[in-house]
Amino acid sequence: MRNLAVSIVLAVACLLAEATGTRLAADAYHDADSYTIGILSADTSCPAATHSTRTCPDYPTEVYLVFDKQKGKPNNMEGGYVLAIGIVDHEACAPKPLIHVTKIEWPSAIPFCW
Repeated sequence: MRNLAVSIVLAVACLLAEATGTRLAADAYHDADSYTIGILSADTSCPAATHSTRTCPDYPTEVYLVFDKQKGKPNNMEGGYVLAIGIVDHEACAPKPLIHVTKIEWPSAIPFCW
């Protein structure tokens, strides 16, 4: 009886491991809950993006952002330092990442620009 229980547990563990491996392989270019801190500006140089961030005013665009209609709207935040949190898509604006923003807020600390 004990051998049967151990066999069932091992079989379930193998099925779960296989399902997890398949999901991770499918999501290889989509990271969950990534973030960026930078100056928010409107930017449509990537067709999938609505905004971008850069660490300092003279720096090039580092990350592209897109805001869902219901979530994470940048109300009066353009031109300021923001913390944008969301899911990263590494292909839509390659070679730079695109974050599908789910939350945006003012950061507790901002980068120092030389």
